[in-house]
Formats: sequence, structure tokens, C-alpha cells
Amino acid sequence: MNSTSCASIRTDSGGGRLGPGDVLAGRYRIVECVGQGGMGEVYHADDLSLEQPVALKFLPGLVARDPERLRGLKHEVRITRQ
Repeated sequence: MNSTSCASIRTDSGGGRLGPGDVLAGRYRIVECVGQGGMGEVYHADDLSLEQPVALKFLPGLVARDPERLRGLKHEVRITRQ
């Protein structure tokens, strides 16, 4: 993954791109873009509620509406959590 390739996710206000320090849903503070792949963009963030680091993955619209690809993503999450 290449950190310079993350540029498609807009902030909640729609006024710009996600960057370090941006807070999503009042809970997740973006630390950095980790990279971009076929299933979307991944960001390292801090969960301000649980005080733990997390990874946030944002899916492109076509992936988000494809049930088979969503099943694949859920499988990926299960494997990663183990």
C-alpha cells in the first residue's frame, strides 16, 4: 500500500480530504493514511472513546453495494481480529 495514494475520502463536512487530526463521527481521530487497494482506503486512527488505535477502511461505492465483496470484507475482518 502506498500512503501517497489516499485522496478520495472526504471529511464529514465535505470540505476537504481526510488528514491527520481530522475526527470522524466524534470518535475516530485520523493519524495517517496507510494506503489504498482494491477494496478501498485504509487509515490508522485513534478511537477516542476506547483510547485504542484502530484501522478504518473506506470502501468505494461499487464495492459497498456488492454483497459478495462485502462478504469478503467481513471475512477479512474476522481473520484480522484473530
